[in-house]
Amino acid sequence: MESIQSISDAVNRGCIDGNEMGKLTVLPPSFTGGRRYMIQNYHDAIAICREYGPPDFFVTFTCNPKWLEIVEGILEAGQRPTDRTDIIVTVFNMKLEELLDDIRKGHAFGPCDAVLHTVEFQKRGLPHGHIILWTSTDTLQLTPTLIDSFVSAQIPDPKIDPLGYALVSEHMVHGPCGKYNVSCPCMKNGKCSKFFPKRYQEETCVDADGFAIYKCCQNDLYIDKGGLQLDNKWVVPHNISLLKKYQAHINVEWCNKTTFVNYLFKYVTKGADCSKVYLQRVRNAEDTPYDKETETVNEIKEYLDCRYICEQDTCWRVFGFDIHRHYPSVERMPVHLPNDNFITFSAKAKMDRVLSQEFLRKTMLTEWFIANQLHPEARELTYCQFPSKWRWEAKSRSWEKRCHHRPKICRLGYVHPSAVERFYLRMLLLVVKGALSFTDLRYHNGIQHPTFKEACRSRGLLGDDQEWYNAFDEAAAGATSAQLQNLFVTMILFCEVGDEYAFFEKVWRLLADDIQYQFRDIVGHKNYQMLDSHIRDYLLDELSTIFAKSGSK
Repeated sequence: MESIQSISDAVNRGCIDGNEMGKLTVLPPSFTGGRRYMIQNYHDAIAICREYGPPDFFVTFTCNPKWLEIVEGILEAGQRPTDRTDIIVTVFNMKLEELLDDIRKGHAFGPCDAVLHTVEFQKRGLPHGHIILWTSTDTLQLTPTLIDSFVSAQIPDPKIDPLGYALVSEHMVHGPCGKYNVSCPCMKNGKCSKFFPKRYQEETCVDADGFAIYKCCQNDLYIDKGGLQLDNKWVVPHNISLLKKYQAHINVEWCNKTTFVNYLFKYVTKGADCSKVYLQRVRNAEDTPYDKETETVNEIKEYLDCRYICEQDTCWRVFGFDIHRHYPSVERMPVHLPNDNFITFSAKAKMDRVLSQEFLRKTMLTEWFIANQLHPEARELTYCQFPSKWRWEAKSRSWEKRCHHRPKICRLGYVHPSAVERFYLRMLLLVVKGALSFTDLRYHNGIQHPTFKEACRSRGLLGDDQEWYNAFDEAAAGATSAQLQNLFVTMILFCEVGDEYAFFEKVWRLLADDIQYQFRDIVGHKNYQMLDSHIRDYLLDELSTIFAKSGSK
């Protein structure tokens, strides 16, 4: 893989063989489960969130090995469900697809605008799906009745709803843990990491941090588990209709609609668990896999070294089932400078022949220019707006006018401010309509500007640090606080920020949005509150460390 310009430069130097240039060890975004695959899906989720606002519900659906389809599928005597992974993943995929269909058709939570799901595999457990959904219902004026109509955290009355009582007893009771079972897997530092048992609550409400506290009354209803009588404080939030239909563990949560929503997407699209392998590398003083020939990180070996694949994951991949999908689809729009788009080629290819293929030079961006040249009506749209009325034909690498209007969300690839000209090119693509070429993008007020940065300045897109505020705000929609801290340091050190103090005052809460929760985890108290002055002090310590690593004094 290499850019057109780099290939051209290499050919001019006399390099004509494919094995003499490019990066050989890359896992592309199309590789299911790879790092780029998960990052791209994460940014797609943020794009959906930008279109429809914060999501409404978060659903975790876990496979039930006692499903009748699994039990009846085992024909050999003495076999258990865990011995037939193929049956487990096939039935779970059928059930998951049915659940997603119910959600999209509005049978579960009412009319739905968007749905996103990811399938995960526990090392010693069963496959489960994480589902995030956006309903069409206006949830800005939130009421306890609205949440209670979809989520319950109470034991049904066995006299009124015996089936609901039996299913909640089997699938939706946590633990017991704590003093009743100190060896329970949820126990960390002597406390339940899921914060069970919950406290009694007479009415559903949303706390100051944006988390829903569900109605949990003190009554005479109990469930016997492990010789203990457990009441409503041990019930996992659920939707009783879904529980009755699918008869499995289905945890339903009302989503936190504050700035922490990006951590929800990060959790859902985090990919495989690699931390233990990484820590072992550190302990053994091992380096990241490195290819000495190309002088680059060997991403394929890194993936193979760090990936744990259980038997359910193996069968899922063999059968070709999706591990991630979202509706509506998101069009990923590349941003590149002239002849700077990357292409893939065979190591045996002759690079002069590769350069002669005009087809490889066609990208969404270059063909947007062509469409604007050929179709005057296309010039009413910016590059980012273009997929709303035109569709990209991958085979011919061209834009075709849409015959039917379908929901379509698009996003431009993120560009770091340190990329300079590409960063300013992206800024122009967000506002300029009907550009005919890269040169045309730099034309404004009768002047042909030499750089994209000067064109941005001419259009009033620069000045008063507004471009850095905009770049930071865009990154904040999809980045964690650690990533934002590194971006902040980069901007201060390498970008022309005029008023650093005003910039810090504007963004410091975004930089520090996880410090409060880190301390809550440390002290084991989910309602622990820190003073703003203390949070700022800890943030400044973290920023000082990053500045020091960046070579700043």
